[in-house]
Amino acid sequence: MTRQILFLMTAILVLGVSTTAFANAEEYIVNVNEDGFEVRGIEVAKGDTITFVNTHMKDYGRMQTLEPHAISDPFAVPYTEESYWIIDGSTPSRSYTMTETQTFYDRFFDVSPITVTVVEKQSNTGDGTMEAHVYGIPFDVKIMEGGKVVYHNNDPMFHHDLQHTGTVGTEKGGTFSMWAGSNGGTATANFPVENCSSCYPAGVYSWKDSVSGITGTITILADENTVNEPMRIQEDIVVVLKKSEPIIQSNSTETADSVLDKTKNFKTQIEAKI
Repeated sequence: MTRQILFLMTAILVLGVSTTAFANAEEYIVNVNEDGFEVRGIEVAKGDTITFVNTHMKDYGRMQTLEPHAISDPFAVPYTEESYWIIDGSTPSRSYTMTETQTFYDRFFDVSPITVTVVEKQSNTGDGTMEAHVYGIPFDVKIMEGGKVVYHNNDPMFHHDLQHTGTVGTEKGGTFSMWAGSNGGTATANFPVENCSSCYPAGVYSWKDSVSGITGTITILADENTVNEPMRIQEDIVVVLKKSEPIIQSNSTETADSVLDKTKNFKTQIEAKI
């Protein structure tokens, strides 16, 4: 009975929070599987929504069903270890509107918690130019060829390490990494296209944070003012004509011996006349 009352009070509280309007609010999805939360930490802005989705499908032979997980409810009053919402086959997800930094636990499994950090997010600047500044992750940003990206880590608790994972649109692109310390650390990635050992022509460069598992992209746009003329190859072809040698053809069927006999007979006839 106590838990039912607690759940009812919590539901009223959550509904009260979710009805608050925030401009440009976003929703972040975090999957929950057999290993726990998909990521360890994530940054959101005040008013953003975090949604936990149960993806832990368990096979029982004749049937498959979602294994129940219990997501702690930090907004419960009073807050105890019994304050949680079960996400299972009947209710596979649970959402929270974030107003302050909170840590969530899975009460049914001994796995690492996830910290959802609420930060005062600044708007990204310079998107589509030579120099873009991004604040927090995830981000998908565009720059021109030869430009750079400056990453500002507003996470007050965790450093982040963005590692290049793949490129689409070119096979010549180099790799990159961006490590930024917590609470305002910055990292700059330069993407040269000329006079470089590692060059970054136009394409979509994907990255993944090795700390949280969050992913994003940096799209490098081709410079429309650059004209690449096709290379012209001139070849001089020299034809050498070989002087043909005379060819003697003979259709005669006579042998060398018969010719010699005729010569001797002719000589004998001449001597007889003399």
